Order: sequence, then C-alpha cells, then structure tokens
Amino acid sequence: MPIVSTLRSSFGPQGRFGKSPIVASGGTTTTANGYRYHTFTSGTSNFTVTSGGLIDVLIVAGGGSGGVDTGGGGGGGGVIDTSTNVSSGTYSIVVGAGGAARPGTSDDGPGNGGANSTAFNLTALGGAGGTGWTNVNVPPSPNGPSINGGSGSGQSASNTSPNSQGRGLGLQPSSASGGFGNNGGTAVPQFAGGGGGAGGAGGNASNNNNGIGGVGYNASAKWGSVGTSGFVGAGGTGGFDIAAGTLGPGQGWTNNGVSKQTTQTAELAAPDNTGHGGHGANHNDKTSGAGGSGLVVIRYAI
Repeated sequence: MPIVSTLRSSFGPQGRFGKSPIVASGGTTTTANGYRYHTFTSGTSNFTVTSGGLIDVLIVAGGGSGGVDTGGGGGGGGVIDTSTNVSSGTYSIVVGAGGAARPGTSDDGPGNGGANSTAFNLTALGGAGGTGWTNVNVPPSPNGPSINGGSGSGQSASNTSPNSQGRGLGLQPSSASGGFGNNGGTAVPQFAGGGGGAGGAGGNASNNNNGIGGVGYNASAKWGSVGTSGFVGAGGTGGFDIAAGTLGPGQGWTNNGVSKQTTQTAELAAPDNTGHGGHGANHNDKTSGAGGSGLVVIRYAI
C-alpha cells in the first residue's frame, strides 16, 4: 500500500505549471467544472494512480436500519470529506452496505448497523441500527452489537416506557478532522427518537410527536448531486405506537428523503448510495426501513 500523506502540495491542486499532475483510473469517471471525478458505489474496488498529487475524497458509510415496534430510527452512516496527497500505486476502495431491514415478524427486534466505508487509510463508520420496543438487545452490525456508530441510533419505546438502552452516540471523528456524525434522539412512551445524521442530531420524541431523523451532511456545493438532493448520511425517523391510537407527524428527513409511514405499512428502504439511516417501524409487527448503502467519490483538478 503506498504511503498517503495528508499534507497539501505547496503548489495547490493545479500543480506547479497550472496542470494537474494526477493520472488515475478506477470507478465511474466523469468530468465537470474543472475536475475529474471517480465514483465508487458498491463492494471493493481499486483506484490506481499512475502519477500522484492532491485529491479530494468523500467517504460515506452505510446507514443503519430502523428498529421494529415503535422502533428507533437508524443512524446515518458517518461521512468524511477531506483532502490528501496520493503517490503512484493501487488503493483499495470499500463501499459499506446499508443495514438490512428488520422483518416485522421479528417482534420487538432491533435493526441492523450499516457497514464501514474505507479509502486511503480513512474509515467512515457505519450508522447504528435502531432498537425495538423495550427489548434489551442492541442492534448487530459489522462493528459488533451497538447503538453507537458513525451516527447513533434513535431510542425506541413501548407504550409505557422508553428503551433502557437509551439513544446511540455518533462516533465519527469531529468535523475538525473532516468527519461528520451525530447522536440519536431520545424517546417517550409510544414515540421513538430519530437516528442521528451527519449534519445534525436525531430529533427527540415528545408527547404526540416521534423524533425526526437528523439532517444529512450537505455535500452539494462541493460534490454536486450525490446522495439525496446533495445530502448524505441522514438519520431515520422514529416509529410510533399507532396500535394504541397514537399518530405521529410521520415526518421524513429534512433533505427530501423517503417519507415516514403514518400507518402500519412497512417502511420503505433508504436509497442506495446515500448512507441514510432507515425509519423505525410503527407498532405493531411491521418491517422497518433498511439503511442506504454508502459511497466513495474522489476528485482532482484537471
């Protein structure tokens, strides 16, 4: 593996003579606004550098899925948006999968955490899955059972009390190091909290209101139409106890993501390559929303 330095070139991204020194291949390649982009959308791939230099990289992990039965919203995948110098050689790019939906027949069950995405020795952490009802089990994930992740999961609830596991914590390193992730929201009886997002914490539930998912990281200005309307790593909205006659606001993400169901219908999956967390299922016994898979995008000036 070639050594990667985070020091910027003294000549900037254009190189010493006003022309990019970088020659590279891998992923889906496009050009726009004076940059060449390499986009990776699934699995493990190679990014091969023939001539190195300064690159920008966006790394989005997979989002967690929501929990079942007034389930907590899944946490959005952690996001890294930074620059680094690369030398010639071949680099492994891994795009994390979203957490699988929790079947409604798995009563009271937790969701599933999203998988990490990695590139250039940088790791975006998968979002945490939401807990379900008041079961003590925590969501499984590639990183081990946890309500914590790139962004943390929302707290679930029963019709009498919140889940004792509480809300999940966002573990992605702070924005000062190019990382983005936030905590999930808390629950009240019959209303679950929202999963944390890369751009903001998950919403806390209150009487007659479930917590909305945390907003995603707004990558549109730099990266264009990635994710959903330029946002990546949003949290899923918490479920509510519709079986007891309560009705939450059914709000979706604040960045034009998939809307939360206001009935006992199964939740829709978060879109691929967004890193969004899935919505928590409403009570009773309906399938939660799957988390969206991650994304890696590389760009450099041409």
